[in-house]
Amino acid sequence: MPQRVAQRLKMKNILVISWHFAPRNTIGAIRFTKMVKYLARTGEYHFWVICSSLNEEDIRDELLQRDMDGVSRYVTILPVPLNRIRLIETFKNHTGKRLVSPQESNDANRATLSAVNSIVSAKEKSITGKVKSFFGKSLIALNDLYIFVCDDLSFARKGIKLSQKLPMDKMDTMLTTWGPTGSLLLGLKYKKLNKSLKWIVDYRDPCTTSGRFLKWYLSYVAYKADKNAAYITGAGRTHIGSGKYMEKFHMIRNGFDKEDISGLSNCEHHNKLWITYTGTIYDGKDNMKPLFKILHELELEKQISKEHISVIYAGTDYHIMQKQAKECGMESILVNKGKLSRKKALELQYQSDILCVLAWNTKKERDVMKGKFIEYFMMQKPVFSIISGTAVGSAVKKITQRARLGCTLEEAGGMKDYAEAKQWILSRYQEFMKNGHLECHSDGEFLNKYSSAMMAQRFKKLIDA
Repeated sequence: MPQRVAQRLKMKNILVISWHFAPRNTIGAIRFTKMVKYLARTGEYHFWVICSSLNEEDIRDELLQRDMDGVSRYVTILPVPLNRIRLIETFKNHTGKRLVSPQESNDANRATLSAVNSIVSAKEKSITGKVKSFFGKSLIALNDLYIFVCDDLSFARKGIKLSQKLPMDKMDTMLTTWGPTGSLLLGLKYKKLNKSLKWIVDYRDPCTTSGRFLKWYLSYVAYKADKNAAYITGAGRTHIGSGKYMEKFHMIRNGFDKEDISGLSNCEHHNKLWITYTGTIYDGKDNMKPLFKILHELELEKQISKEHISVIYAGTDYHIMQKQAKECGMESILVNKGKLSRKKALELQYQSDILCVLAWNTKKERDVMKGKFIEYFMMQKPVFSIISGTAVGSAVKKITQRARLGCTLEEAGGMKDYAEAKQWILSRYQEFMKNGHLECHSDGEFLNKYSSAMMAQRFKKLIDA
């Protein structure tokens, strides 16, 4: 039925390959789900989406499901079943966590891999230390290979069988988004089936951030994809695949969708200043210690009371935040909400007083901007950002200043940035204690440039070019 409708209305057929897609409850599913949602609404396209199937234990994102329900007439979703043989899931170390694919859970293996990485990086010169390091490196390499074979290759192999369900002879454009690598591998296979197919290769993340023992192969796959692409898109300047064929590159930032917060409850009453961070914390890159240090100093100076402050975390990396807070003597102000559905996470942001952003800015990785930062735009809340790294003038800081969102503390900014951030935190605390809430007078017109609808329009220009 969807194919006949598409032909009757003479809509363009667009093939989308995205491992993460609605209703999967992961940050990686948002970018292309929103793009499909807003372009499908135009009635100009019919989308054929190939994505990974969900298991019974996977959390569904009801907001993304609602998006697809609203455009179901123009979207056909074809899930690829992945029945993994769990070769090493029974492995346990002292953390008690199992080693699994980041694509499977995005969180279950982080504590384990963190512990294994600590073994690998240990600088013990004893024979025992060298054996531990070798064992750790071997385990990580095995896990990388295991993930690649059981996930990426399987996704590409099973995905190609879906070609019989697709109007390949009438397909106009193919869009793939990395990661994982399986999306690119399947894109290469479909490109071979239809050499005239316009291919837009998207990188929502840098393509070599995972699987460090397979980086050389990931770079090769990205090179092959970039070579065959009509256009290359990325969510940031570091999201450029192989780094070749840059004349094809178009930066398309992630977007926020105000429809996601329609009907959310803001009735939570609290007598503490809520500073909230939701999402992933990248150990070794993200650093929340400056905030805890500022709060500790202000308490010692008797300018604030930690009894009136809560730093709230929602996600699966609480152990990292806990460690950073403990080093500053501020562990007692932490509140761990654990892993929440995206709707619950948005509700938490909506009820909070200050939203926290963590990112980094270096000469090698400039202008890193997480999707959560842009998601915060629709909350009308003050934003406090901490940017680690050696480079000043991050994109996060520039946008924050331009949009009057709040305050950005860049590690590279030294004591000047630190002092300004300390004064900003104190001012917000005093404002909360006086009024019971905080005001945010951000530039809504400027921030609307980062909406999901605008993001979709940027993809539309490439599709129609």
